[in-house]
Amino acid sequence: MKIKLALLVALAAAGGGASVALADHGHDNGHGTKCHEAHLSGTLAAQSLNLTVTRANKQVAAAGSTVALALPAGARANVEVCQTGTGTTATFTVRQIEIRVKAPKPTTTTTTTP
Repeated sequence: MKIKLALLVALAAAGGGASVALADHGHDNGHGTKCHEAHLSGTLAAQSLNLTVTRANKQVAAAGSTVALALPAGARANVEVCQTGTGTTATFTVRQIEIRVKAPKPTTTTTTTP
């Protein structure tokens, strides 16, 4: 029984050591283009986005069709990107994006009478 336990512990240690030795830990080691993860947040300019519909509720658009989405100025975005290159040659490829649009606040005017 002690031999089986010792063998099991030895195999577990060897497996753990091999896993650590072979793990990449997010390093590319020169294979292909290296991606640096970055997180950006800010406001977006007014623009139009094209969306290819895969599903829609209530017969709004047919699957496979393309619809144009109007994005108002001031929409907030949180973006997870992959950056390749540096300086003026940097390219950001979007991995995930969250866009929040808030309705503009109505303007109120107050008048006072003497």
